[in-house]
Parts: sequence; C-alpha cells; structure tokens
Amino acid sequence: MLYFLVGRLFHVAGGGHRKICVDHSRAHVTEEQRADCDRTGERKASRMMRRGKRIQKMGWVGMKSIRMAVATGMAGLVSVLLLALALSAYRVAGRPAREGAIAAASSGADKADELMAAIRGEAIRADMRFLADDLLEGRGTGTRGYEIAAKYVAAQFEAIGLQPAGDGGTYFQNVPFKSSRPDGQKTSLALINGGKEDKLEFKKDFITRGDPGRAESSVEADVVFVGDGVTAEEQGYDDYQGVDVKGKVAAFLYGAPPSFETSLRAHYSSLEVKEANAAANGAGGMMLLDDQGLENL
Repeated sequence: MLYFLVGRLFHVAGGGHRKICVDHSRAHVTEEQRADCDRTGERKASRMMRRGKRIQKMGWVGMKSIRMAVATGMAGLVSVLLLALALSAYRVAGRPAREGAIAAASSGADKADELMAAIRGEAIRADMRFLADDLLEGRGTGTRGYEIAAKYVAAQFEAIGLQPAGDGGTYFQNVPFKSSRPDGQKTSLALINGGKEDKLEFKKDFITRGDPGRAESSVEADVVFVGDGVTAEEQGYDDYQGVDVKGKVAAFLYGAPPSFETSLRAHYSSLEVKEANAAANGAGGMMLLDDQGLENL
C-alpha cells in the first residue's frame, strides 16, 4: 500500500512538471527558452511518471501479497473452523457414551436409594433392644451374655448374605485378653478428716478397677481437689495451676469446662487424658468424683 501511494506521488509530480512548462510557455520568454523548457520538462515528467508507474506496480504486487496473506489467513481460519466442527462432532458422537455413563450412575444412585429405603428404624430398634437387654448381663468380654450377643450378630450377618471371614470359616476371630478385677474382700477406701476416719463400702460408696501391672496396690496420701483435672494450654486453661499435687491424690470431676468446644470437651473428659495429666503433675493417685447424674446411670 505504501509503494502504491509513493508511485502515485511520482506520477502527480511528473504531471506537475508538465504544468510548469505550460505556465512557462505563457510567460514572456524567448522561443528558444520555451522550447528548451518544454524538452526538459517533458523528459523529467516522462521519467518521473515512468518511475511512479514502476513503484505503483510494486504497490500492486504488495497489495497482491497482502491479499494472498489474507487468503492464507482465511484458509487458516477455515482450518480452525473445520477443527472446531470436528471436535464438536466428536463431542456429539461421545454424548451417547456419556449419557450411558450418567444413566449407569443414576442406576447406581437408584440402587443406593433402594438399599437406603430397605433400612427400617424398627429393625434397628429391635436389634438394639435385644442387645441391650439385661438378660445379656452387660455383654462383658468373655461372659455368657457376650457370647449370646456375638452369636446373634453372626446370625444377622448370615441372614443378609455376608461371607464369613473368621477363624475356621466362621464369623468369629479368637483374640486373647487379660482380665483384671478388684477383689471386693480386699478392696477398701477410708477418708480421714480432722482425725476422724470414714470407711466407705466397695460397690456402694465407691468403685475401683484392677491394676493389670500389679497384684496389689496401696496409697496413703492427702487428697487435693483440682476441679475438672484439665490442662489445656491452647485454651489458656489449667486446673493444676498453683496447685501442688506431688505425691498426693488428685480428685477431679467428670467432664471438662462448658466453655470448651464440643470436640475439645469430649477429648478432655477422657479418663485416660485426665490420668496422664495427673501423672504429669506428679500425683501419686487419683480419684474421680461422680455427680448425682452419673451415679444414677
């Protein structure tokens, strides 16, 4: 385009030289000067116009190249469009497979809904009512009530078609346990306050549990009340702060501070966590104080 414009300028300039010679011919000049001007102007005009035509021709070639580039660009655009159409056709062709997969997923969801619909609250309550009945005697590990509960659950597994994967092709797996129980005849607790001794009765006034590491254990020490027995640094809370329990019996309540978030309360209410905390503070023993609600359970 630039070549075309420059060629056009040369062409106009050549015409301008012709006009100058014409103007000169009208002026008061001699015949010889006028003839010389005409010859010179004609030569310059012809030369410049020929140059202008050549440049214009270059301009037309440039324009043709541009048109070819545009045509090439259009061809590229057409290729892109064809590719897009091919991808679109591929997506359309793949749609049935996806729809089939969606249908299969929907079928799976329908199956899940069907299974969920088969779960009845009445059936769950019936199972719980039987397993929690007093006739099973608490289902303590290794007891008769435990064996009855286990056989009941195995029967339910078989009824719903579960394959046994236990010992000897059964639903059971034998696991060895060690049991420790306090001897009621040798278990005692006495509180001494102001020189007066108050003896408590086992299983009536207090309960304890066996020590799997020792056949006998005994402790005589002062009792120090430490609230909930909780130390939670991340909450800025410590029941042991400023309290000396070294070599003493740490007495604490069940539970955790009500201000704690639910999951934290559950964690710090754990007896194992309270035991570890008491030991970390140097306590020689611990005593869990039940409230009236827990005693009624």
